[in-house]
Amino acid sequence: MVRTAKASGFVLLLALIALAAAELLLRGPLRVTSAGDLASPYVAALRFLHGQNPYPSANFQAAWHNAGAPANFYVGDSGQHTIYPPTALLVMAPLAALPWPWAVRCFVWGCTLGYLGIVWLLARLVATNWKSLRRLGFVAFALGIAPVHTGINQGNLSILVFVLCGYALYLAYMHDGTTGGILLAIACCIKPASALAAVLIVLLYRRKKSVLAFLAASALIAGCTALVLLHIGPLWWVDYQTNLAFLFGPTGAANFAT
Repeated sequence: MVRTAKASGFVLLLALIALAAAELLLRGPLRVTSAGDLASPYVAALRFLHGQNPYPSANFQAAWHNAGAPANFYVGDSGQHTIYPPTALLVMAPLAALPWPWAVRCFVWGCTLGYLGIVWLLARLVATNWKSLRRLGFVAFALGIAPVHTGINQGNLSILVFVLCGYALYLAYMHDGTTGGILLAIACCIKPASALAAVLIVLLYRRKKSVLAFLAASALIAGCTALVLLHIGPLWWVDYQTNLAFLFGPTGAANFAT
């Protein structure tokens, strides 16, 4: 009787995993249209790559369309004001070197495969074998998380940061502090607020190699970014402050005061 119940649970969880995986693919990379959240950092990184001021919202649509975005794609005013730090633009520069259609494909499929990889690694820490209902239940749950599907579909950098932090914490747990610290630095340079929790965890558990690698990689990225900004000139700072005020000011789209 117990074996029958366990076998039924095993089959049910396998079916749930298949459904969750199909949902991840269908709601994520397979139905991507505009990937609008990626447009802002992509255009900013493209300008940064060419030694131009990355933060003005003027001519945003023209720059995006010239990079390969279809003419009928449009991003609202909020999406045209880039608020990612300059270090994020340096990290995103290799992606911005690609035409927009290829950049989108690389991003969404890279995030998808990266997320599947971290799910597989974390699942190995749950129970002892792949016949475990706990492990299968974890995989089904992880694959079915809707915000991950939406984030991949929209090309949101938070998903990339989430995946990088996941690998960083896993590697720190497995005592590969150097690699974990480098990944954590990349994540923090892209979106510091989203990576802060992972940084605090590494500090809390006193992973010294991870912390040192994190500080060294962060300093290297920041230094390279500063060299490019010196070439661009000081006007970027004025436009960056304007973008922050536009989104987070009293009437901004991202103002949470109301």
